[in-house]
Amino acid sequence: MSSESNLSYLQKLLENEKNTTSLENSLLMSASYDGDLKVAVLKFYNPDTKKIHLWYDDTGHKPYCLIKQDSISKEDTETIRKRSDVVNIKEVGKRDLLNDRTVKMYKVTVADPLVILSIREFTKSWESDIKYYENFLYDKGFQSCAFYKIVDSKIVPSEYETSKAVRESLDKTLKKADDEIKKIIEEWAELLSQPLPDIRRVALDIEVIPAEVNRIPDPNEAAQEVVAV
Repeated sequence: MSSESNLSYLQKLLENEKNTTSLENSLLMSASYDGDLKVAVLKFYNPDTKKIHLWYDDTGHKPYCLIKQDSISKEDTETIRKRSDVVNIKEVGKRDLLNDRTVKMYKVTVADPLVILSIREFTKSWESDIKYYENFLYDKGFQSCAFYKIVDSKIVPSEYETSKAVRESLDKTLKKADDEIKKIIEEWAELLSQPLPDIRRVALDIEVIPAEVNRIPDPNEAAQEVVAV
């Protein structure tokens, strides 16, 4: 991102009254994408205000996909590189766990998630089917349904102590566990030890007349009559 475009983006962000720059312990509910600002938006539920608060990414993270170097010609690589909506292309190494080897790839960073779609049609690519905001969560290590604070626009994990009984039980489990899964057990224990917030919610159930016996109506067509709500 150039200094000029970065300044323009920051100006828009400052003018955005919905952006949250400070927030106490809140649950990360979900994420989305702002097409105007072209950034990921995280949605936090605060148990005290009982409202959803929005945080707009200001880290400069961009959409990208991966292309194996041996699956694309130099000419096609240059064609992608010259596109105005491609930010940069750099060589990276990714571990192929199925074949236990490192694969040389191009990481193609773009200005907009829609660009990934056109590249995907142009050549075979990886990580191009992941929704951008999910990709953002993965890259940043943010865990949905975990508690965070927002301090000076920075997202900081909230810390909660596990109860004595849970800690003792966890210690016994860790003593018996293999070394490679101890870290995973601790991560899950930490996540499951977080408080359960009282979230405002509503449930809606409908009954629909099926077109045929023992056939579930297709919600994408919504062609059948709703008889009860």
